[in-house]
Amino acid sequence: MGIFVVFLFLFSGLFGLSFAPEAAAEKAKQTMVLDVAPSAQVEKVGYFFKTFKGKETIHFLVTVKNISAEPKRFKVLVSIDEGPSTAYYYPRKGKPPVIKPGASYGKPLPLVFYDKPPESFLIKVSEM
Repeated sequence: MGIFVVFLFLFSGLFGLSFAPEAAAEKAKQTMVLDVAPSAQVEKVGYFFKTFKGKETIHFLVTVKNISAEPKRFKVLVSIDEGPSTAYYYPRKGKPPVIKPGASYGKPLPLVFYDKPPESFLIKVSEM
């Protein structure tokens, strides 16, 4: 059974500072839900916007650490409540495709043609 953690955090511009009164009124409230397998630890979660197939698209960066004593492969799902979902195998390639004990792996995951900050999203890490 995965660890279920809900984080609620506020973003209000660069380091919490705003340079215009209008920006202060537009504080975005975001909810992130993590569902993580006992053999994994999410070390980093972030997102950025980058051109993908000719269109500005959100990319999530999720870094997962194998905290078990055995090599493992994980499936990482990112799902935006009001938008798309994507899932990737961590790692995707290798012989065998596993993360060694104590090692971490992360790569950008594009969510095709979604071009705005999400209000809430789910990150689920399951063991393969």
